[in-house]
Amino acid sequence: MIVVDASISGISGDKFLASLIDLGGSTSIVRNVEKVLLKFGKISVEVKKVMRGGIKATLVEIKADEAERSEEEMLEILDFSSKKLGLSESVKRFSYKALNAILEGEERIHGKNHHLHELSSLDTHLEILASGLLLENLNLLNVEAFALPIALGGGHIKISHGLSSIPPPLTSELLRISKLNAFGGPVKEELTTPTGLALLYALGAKSVDYLPQTTVEKIGYGAGVKELEVPNIMRIFVGKKVIEDNIVLIETDVDDISGEEMGYLIERMFEKGALDVSFIPKFGKKSRPGYRISVISKIKDCENLAKALMSESGSLGVRILQVKRHIAAREVKKIKVDLPFWKGYVSVKISTLPSGERLLKPEYEDVARIAKESGLPLREVKKALNTYLDKALGGELEGNRG
Repeated sequence: MIVVDASISGISGDKFLASLIDLGGSTSIVRNVEKVLLKFGKISVEVKKVMRGGIKATLVEIKADEAERSEEEMLEILDFSSKKLGLSESVKRFSYKALNAILEGEERIHGKNHHLHELSSLDTHLEILASGLLLENLNLLNVEAFALPIALGGGHIKISHGLSSIPPPLTSELLRISKLNAFGGPVKEELTTPTGLALLYALGAKSVDYLPQTTVEKIGYGAGVKELEVPNIMRIFVGKKVIEDNIVLIETDVDDISGEEMGYLIERMFEKGALDVSFIPKFGKKSRPGYRISVISKIKDCENLAKALMSESGSLGVRILQVKRHIAAREVKKIKVDLPFWKGYVSVKISTLPSGERLLKPEYEDVARIAKESGLPLREVKKALNTYLDKALGGELEGNRG
C-alpha cells in the first residue's frame, strides 16, 4: 500500500518522481528514459539531495525543450519510447492512462486538434515514463494507493493563454477526471500541476482525509525546485494496511436446548447473514449444563439475527456488543488444477497478514467435491491440492494450510 501526501506543497511530476527515487528507485532507469527521449529534442536530468524546510529530500531537476506538439505527436513519442524501453504491459497501461488523461483535459478545454503548450515539453514524457518504471522497480505499481487532500496553492499564474487563477484550467480538469480531493492554499503559488494529478489518476489513487491505519515501512521525500513559505516537499508512505471494520457480537446463554436444535440454529443463523456462529459448553445456575452461543454479524443484519436467535434458542434475552475487528486482506481466485486424479478449477482464498505473510486455503466445498468425484479421502485431496497450488503460484505463498 502507498499513501501520497501532497497536503502541504502539492504534487508535480518531478516531485512524484523524486519521491520514488528517495524510496530507493534506481536513477539508471531515469537515465535510460532520458536517452530515449533525446531523439525528440533536448532534455537533461539532474538528481541531487537538498534541504527544504529543514527536511532532507531528493530533487529532480529536468531541463527540456519548449516545443509545442499536437496530441498525435505526444502519443507518437510515447509509442516509440514504450517500444524502445521494452515497457511491460503494466507500465504501458500506467503511462497511457496518465498521458490520455492530460490529452482529455486539453481537448475538453480547447477542443480537438489543439497544440499543447506547457504540457508538450519532453519533461512530461520523462516524468510519466520514469515514474511508471520506478513504481514497477519498487514493486509499487499494482498496490492499493491513497492520496491525502492535495494542496493546490492560490493566487494567479501566467500561462500560454494569458493570466489564470490557480488552479489553472488543465489542473482543474485533471481534478475532475481523477476525482481526488483538493483544497486551495496554503501559499499564493502554483503547487499542483496537471502531470502530478495525472500520475495519481494512473496509479488509481483514492482520496482519504487521514493516513489510513497502517504499518509504515518506508517514506520517500520529493523536493520541489522553489523555496516556499512552507516546506516544498511531498511524501510517499509505503506500508502494510491494517484492514478494520465494525461488527456486532450477539450472545446468549441457554441450558435447555438439544444438540439437534443447536445444529439447526447454526444453519438458520448463517441463512440470515451471520458472519460466524460458535458455541461453548458451560455450566450455569444450579450447575445446569448449557451453551454460550456467539453470533458475529454485520451491523445491518444485527436486529434480524438477534430476533432469530431468541426465537430459535428460546432465550429470553441476548447481549449485543458493537466491536471493531482487524482483518487480513483477502481475495478468492479461481485456479486451474491439473492433478493425476482430477482436473478443473478450484476456488482458493488468498490472505495477506499485516506482516506480509501470505496464506492460502482451497475452499472446503471444492475440496469435498473433488474427494467425492475422485473417491479419495478428503485429507489426501487437501494435501495434493496444497502441494500443486504452491508450485502453480510460484512458491510465493507460505503459511498454514487449512
